[in-house]
Formats: sequence, C-alpha cells, structure tokens
Amino acid sequence: MEVRIVDLNANDDALILAVAAMLVEAFRESAAEALPEIQTATAEVRESFAADRLSRVAIDEHGITVGWIGGISHYKGHTEVDPKIQTTG
Repeated sequence: MEVRIVDLNANDDALILAVAAMLVEAFRESAAEALPEIQTATAEVRESFAADRLSRVAIDEHGITVGWIGGISHYKGHTEVDPKIQTTG
C-alpha cells in the first residue's frame, strides 16, 4: 500500500470528519467514554489546529484516510505526539 502523509487542513471538513470517525472507532473498545461520539471526536481533531500543534493525516493511493497523528509543541523544539491512530487491514 502506498501512503502519503500530509498536513490536515482546518478547512477540509470531509477529511476532519473521516479522522473523527477513525478516532471513535479506535477508542470504542479501550476508552469509549473518552470519545463516545463523532461530535466529541471532531472537537478533538479541531483542537489539533492550535498554533502550538501539528496535525498530519495518512492517505492511501485510493484517497482513503488510513491514519492520523497530532502533536503538541512543548519546549526547546520537542513535540509530544498524541494521539496516533491507523486503520487495520
């Protein structure tokens, strides 16, 4: 599978929704209360657009979203990576 990693754009509502759906599914088994619904997950994704954060998405050769990673800049150029999800299959 060929995958490209690109910035997640704050104006790309379709991609944001795809990532939010991945979050709900990814946390369904282990921590469903953390992201119980698409609205909560969408808010989490939108938080990744703050000035001190990064948000990247993995897209396969068919244009399907297969992963997401967010990061928070802390100090001296160090970034905490959180959360990270990918699809299975």
